[in-house]
Amino acid sequence: MTISPDTKKMIIVIPLLLIGAYFAYTQFFAADTSNPDGLVTDESAGILGQDILLMVDRLQGIAIDKSVFSGVLLTHLQDLSSTIIPESKGKPNPFAPIAIVKSK
Repeated sequence: MTISPDTKKMIIVIPLLLIGAYFAYTQFFAADTSNPDGLVTDESAGILGQDILLMVDRLQGIAIDKSVFSGVLLTHLQDLSSTIIPESKGKPNPFAPIAIVKSK
């Protein structure tokens, strides 16, 4: 009995796809069982607060050079916006059914 090359490829590809799908599912879609109630514990709240304080501390050290706002490139910018032409408004309620006018 001879197995065609396409069948051999499928025998290899299908298990690889199944393994890849299982890996993707466990990494991205499986529920996190470390905290089943979804409650934040005091330990994790302290860690979150500490991260925010460290970020604020790093942001305090940032200084902005004010000469950027008076530079030649910024002062020579042109406003290329176009004026918006007012148009007539539609129905007061766009979801209301369209009234059919019967002619006499």
